[in-house]
Formats: sequence, C-alpha cells, structure tokens
Amino acid sequence: CGGADCDGGTPTCPSGNISDCLNAVSASATVPTSANKVDILFVIDNSGSMQAQIQEIANRFPNFITSLGNIDWQVCVTTTDTRANPQNYYEGTDGRLRRFPNGSKVISKNTQNGQSQFTGLLSTMVTEVNQGLGSGNERGILAINRALDRKEGCFRQGAALHTVVLSDE
Repeated sequence: CGGADCDGGTPTCPSGNISDCLNAVSASATVPTSANKVDILFVIDNSGSMQAQIQEIANRFPNFITSLGNIDWQVCVTTTDTRANPQNYYEGTDGRLRRFPNGSKVISKNTQNGQSQFTGLLSTMVTEVNQGLGSGNERGILAINRALDRKEGCFRQGAALHTVVLSDE
C-alpha cells in the first residue's frame, strides 16, 4: 500500500491527498548527444482502483515534459490490459497504442497542444475506468512486449526507448 493504510485491499491515504501516498520512483539516464531522441511508452494500469493515480499522472505530465528540455521526445500510451479480445473492447488492449484526442497514436515535442492531448487521453481513460471498461488483467511487462511487437509507429530508429509503468500493483 505504499505506506498508506489498506482497507479491504484498496489503498487509502490518511491525508486524503493521493499525492502524499504515491511512491516516488526516480531514475536517471544519460542519452548520448548524438542520439538526442527518446521514445517514451506509458503503460497505464486501467483497473478499477486507478482513477486518482491516472489523474495525478495527467497533472504531473507538464513538469515531466519540461524536464526533458531540448531532447527530441515522443510519447505513446497503452494499458496493462493484455486481453486480446475483451468483451467490452476499448482501444489500448493487448499492447495496442491508445489514440490521443487528435487521432494520433503518438505525440511529440512538435505536437501542437501535446500536453493537452496527453491529459485529454488520460481523462478519457478515467471515464472508461469509472464506466467499468478497465481491467484487473494487469500485465505491464507483457503489454510492453506486445507494444514492441506491434510496431505501431511509436519507436524510432536510433532513439532511446524508455517505459513508464503506472500501476498500484
């Protein structure tokens, strides 16, 4: 529960502020200047307990992008739901990339209103979770492998690949 009290398996935050209970994970990497490109795959747990965490990552995305500075970045998103044919199909299962509100599966440093595209997609995901369309089938590593296998345009030749997995598991 990340230091928070648990009630019936559902994390709760004593302060009432989900930010106080998120476990910070920090890592750094040096990208050679000759390869000033980075592709970032967000793998987001869309199970029923993730509404607050999905909203929090949306709130923090502008700071994340600002921290990338002059790096030539692009971002894509999938879910931890690896079911091939879920009964209530929604985009983003089995490692498929989600579409941003502008219809693209990728946003980049050059995408007009890229931050609002990301937050718009995550708002849609929160709505889907609230409607029960998410899944407890939480397999982040498999979703990463499936996304890599699918080659849907997120991964560029010569770019460093980073994955960000957001989950409460």
